[in-house]
Amino acid sequence: MKNMIITCLLLCLAAASIQAQVNTNSDVSCDGPFNTTVGGTNHTIKELPPLPPPPPPGVPPFVAPDDRLIFWVHGLGGDATSWTKAANATQAQASDAPDYPARKATSLRLSYTEFNLANAGVDLNNHMMVAGIPIMQHNQIEDPANNFVIAHSQGGIVSRQVDNFYADGIIPEEDQMFGGIVTFASPHQGARINNNKDLIAPFSEEACVAVTAGPLEEWSEQELQSNFLVDWILPDNKITFVRDWVCNVVGNDLVPIVLKDLLSPIGEDYAVGAAPLEAINGGNSVIEPSRKVAFFGTEEAPVSFRALYSLKVKGPNQFATFDADYDRQLVDEAIKIISKCYAKYQYWQEQQFYLSIKLNMDPILIPFYEDELRDYVDLKEAWFTSFYWWVTADKKYRALIGAVDTEPVPKYRCTCEYVSPDGLSSDVLEYYVADPAECQSHEELSGLFYNCTAASEPELLLEVVEKPSDGVVLAESAMNFPGAVHVEEMELSNHMQIRNDSNTKAKLIKLFEGGFDFYFFINPR
Repeated sequence: MKNMIITCLLLCLAAASIQAQVNTNSDVSCDGPFNTTVGGTNHTIKELPPLPPPPPPGVPPFVAPDDRLIFWVHGLGGDATSWTKAANATQAQASDAPDYPARKATSLRLSYTEFNLANAGVDLNNHMMVAGIPIMQHNQIEDPANNFVIAHSQGGIVSRQVDNFYADGIIPEEDQMFGGIVTFASPHQGARINNNKDLIAPFSEEACVAVTAGPLEEWSEQELQSNFLVDWILPDNKITFVRDWVCNVVGNDLVPIVLKDLLSPIGEDYAVGAAPLEAINGGNSVIEPSRKVAFFGTEEAPVSFRALYSLKVKGPNQFATFDADYDRQLVDEAIKIISKCYAKYQYWQEQQFYLSIKLNMDPILIPFYEDELRDYVDLKEAWFTSFYWWVTADKKYRALIGAVDTEPVPKYRCTCEYVSPDGLSSDVLEYYVADPAECQSHEELSGLFYNCTAASEPELLLEVVEKPSDGVVLAESAMNFPGAVHVEEMELSNHMQIRNDSNTKAKLIKLFEGGFDFYFFINPR
């Protein structure tokens, strides 16, 4: 029961924990108030303190003349350590990745404030200037456009905000620090989880109630039968009341605390359809299309348990360099729990069945066994509630992130005359087809359909649509980087793994060997 509840609570908080490991190391900021209108949307950039020295987490181990400068940018709630494995291996040969050649590049891992996209963009560019300009001078880099960004998740949107500011002159030309952007799992068309944040508390409360239903019902039956004191202090109705109260606290009080970053303005700024994101997508850019690359992950089912493992159990940087491929532990645990819940459900269903037969054969015993029969029913239903939640948990989670949705789909009404196989009955039947050509006379085992005609105009019908994702961001969002001509899938990479798995290695090798554009070519060290 303990493992079930712990796993449940972790899953309840999975969507809320997308912004886990909150960054508090963003030290470099812009000096003074800054207000501007971007793409028709007003952004107020709060007053920030003067620029301090470069933050220690971003200082690379060494720099070398003629090295390219790469800015590695973290996602929501991350920090300068988020890209540690990939960034360090790119700069210096990693002993645990001998088949990944180090490049003549200096890796600079940066942090930024997460107030909103506009603030984050200005702050990120300030970090680049304060920590990057001395490196450029040492590496003899004359043109800042030779520097480029490799960004994860939200970091890609923030980097594009910087590019937008370059193009609009909000950040002056002399302060521009890069000329290329590579994004990993960035929600270019928005993160649906930010639109559905109001659904996370009910999801969490429902999960808490459902997962504890079977174990709690069985515990209470055992304790109430064997312990008169427990029965007197905690009758069934009180146990249910306490459980519902605790689950209400989980959903409405605990989850909002964990959600504090998701509820911040920066999360709202790149919800699907959010004005700041739309302004970036419709705005200007100084970066050539060939210098924009987007990688997107497509995780296999169940995405919820896989993404949760990489988020809360073993993060990608806890693996060796480019070795964070494993994410199955919680899947296996969930399968065991599902099997246990179903076995319990079957057991109590059988107890109910056998006792029902006994009472049907000898009704005089009903008054003596009706309470026991009711207990069997309660236990059966409670375990089925737990079983059903676990079985449907991944689909419910995918609905939160937008991977399961309903969309209007055009369909044509097909009207046919129908005759039953025996010819004794006839009728006029209607059904819908995707193409009018599919509306044809045909014969099935159920009868003959003839004189079929399709409507001339389609009707919009709501259908359930399942979409690939990395467990957090939909593939259709991460792959739709406006203006990018290089877009590639990272199959079986979830939103966290994508920073340090074998796919990461393969894509970075291709990138640095000029496989997308010669601009990104960097000689081996």
